[in-house]
Amino acid sequence: MPYNEFIQDVRGQFVMGRGEAARSADDASVIRLNELDLLHFEPCPATEVIDAAGNRVGVLLGHPIDLVEQKVIRKRYLLSATVGNDIDGFVETHIHAPLGGSFLFILTHGSTRRIYLDAGGTMSAVYDPEQRRVAATTPLLLDADAYRERFDAELHAFLQVPREGWFPASLTAHHGVFRIQANHYLDLDSWQQRRHWPMAPVPQAEDPMAASQQAGIAVQSSIAAMQEADSVAVALTGGNESRLLLAVCRERVEELDFCMVDNRSQAVDHALSLELAQRFDLRHRFLPAVQATPDEQEVYLSRAGHCIGDARARNFPSVAPLADYGYFVNGVGGGVGRGFFWRGGDTATTSIDARALTTRLGMPVHPRVIEAVGRWLEGTRQFDTFLMLDLAFLELRMAPWAFANSYGMPDVRHIHPLISRSVFEAMVSLPPEWRRKGLMTTEIVNHYWPELGTVRINSFGDYRDVLQILRRVANDPTVIAKKFRRKFA
Repeated sequence: MPYNEFIQDVRGQFVMGRGEAARSADDASVIRLNELDLLHFEPCPATEVIDAAGNRVGVLLGHPIDLVEQKVIRKRYLLSATVGNDIDGFVETHIHAPLGGSFLFILTHGSTRRIYLDAGGTMSAVYDPEQRRVAATTPLLLDADAYRERFDAELHAFLQVPREGWFPASLTAHHGVFRIQANHYLDLDSWQQRRHWPMAPVPQAEDPMAASQQAGIAVQSSIAAMQEADSVAVALTGGNESRLLLAVCRERVEELDFCMVDNRSQAVDHALSLELAQRFDLRHRFLPAVQATPDEQEVYLSRAGHCIGDARARNFPSVAPLADYGYFVNGVGGGVGRGFFWRGGDTATTSIDARALTTRLGMPVHPRVIEAVGRWLEGTRQFDTFLMLDLAFLELRMAPWAFANSYGMPDVRHIHPLISRSVFEAMVSLPPEWRRKGLMTTEIVNHYWPELGTVRINSFGDYRDVLQILRRVANDPTVIAKKFRRKFA
């Protein structure tokens, strides 16, 4: 095992199972849910979910945002209906459709007990079906000896996790421990997970501009709710989603702080961030780049169950000053609406098997990865190729890669306004040509703040673009191999 020690840092995390209260730490809050004990640790708040009959039907962990009322939900969330027989429909209508933010929903209704993630799986969760326990990360499921003995060193190395790799689908760094996948719920009786969205093809939007505005309204509502509740810092880079976030903030821009880590290897982001700040008079600062010490990296990697290990583990102290804000907002999630895994010759009926899909992830091909991706693929046969690839980006790449480290910085409250059912549904309803060209971002920026369109996105517009690519490849040759697999293999 390429790590020095097992570290159980429980801040901001949770664990759930029978008899957990007996193992409770002094700093845990305990909630009893249908014979299961839920332990959650600060700063991970719990919100009771009460149905129209006054019954508690579950608990929301994390920081849910009511996008309709534009408010951060705290303490209690009151619903206007009762659960009924269509449980997935109820959760979709009363939890996923109106909520953004970062949360996890534990439903307890009669004999039914399930865990649902938010639309992007931003509060990741793992489980051990033999122990019948579920937790934020693997160190809360296993003791130190079991953690070392069950560590999957061979797959961890093969997937190049320390560089930029990750464990896709339900795989984790430990034998017998599985990740709940985005858009799937975990049944806490059978300890199996099943897809709950989408269950049928998503109808194509008749008015793509209106669908884009639906997404823009949801993003704007999320940021407005956070501003009403606390201070907000917004990441400002040269990318597509960063520009979208800035555009929807136009009416409140004087109340926001914008920032970027001053990493000179990201020269184009640095230049465009500064240009935007100066041209549009933004309150802006560059955060000094700070390298984590070896001990700090060990803690961070353990908080992620050793399922990631790339530059984030080395550079995370750079954003530590953002703990002074109530919320740190960034643009993760936009790739769902930009055909990230599409290739030029793809059509709605292009046939893609598990091996081919694995290469589109940019991953080295391993039999166990192909097996896991194949199981996932079987649950998408009702969709056309474009929707399947967008779901693959969300569920196989974005969620397990971006949010395996959900708990890496418990003192910095990360929120991703582009991640909500409302936004994702709008994205995948757009015509293929809109998604292929990323036109949703263009439409939202033009609607809210068209002048932002005069600043380039992700480009100097001259020879420096080529130099930056060459420097990145020189620093990490695996980058070119990964991109080749994703686009051509």
